[in-house]
Amino acid sequence: MNLEPAGLFVSIVTGVIGIGYCSYAKKQQNIYFFVAGIGLMFYPYFIENVVALIGVGILLAIAPFVMNFDQ
Repeated sequence: MNLEPAGLFVSIVTGVIGIGYCSYAKKQQNIYFFVAGIGLMFYPYFIENVVALIGVGILLAIAPFVMNFDQ
């Protein structure tokens, strides 16, 4: 886990977004948002670089919308 101020901020923001995705997924019964929410909450523990944190966070935040597009 990155303890620099920027890394900590990105971790907190993505965790909050992940919690929102999980609560939305529970209400809508949508597995894509649930998986992305779990990913957003836990990926900052495994990535140290702030730029990589931001990039992976953006990809995980956009993924449920792209995956849900086919329905």
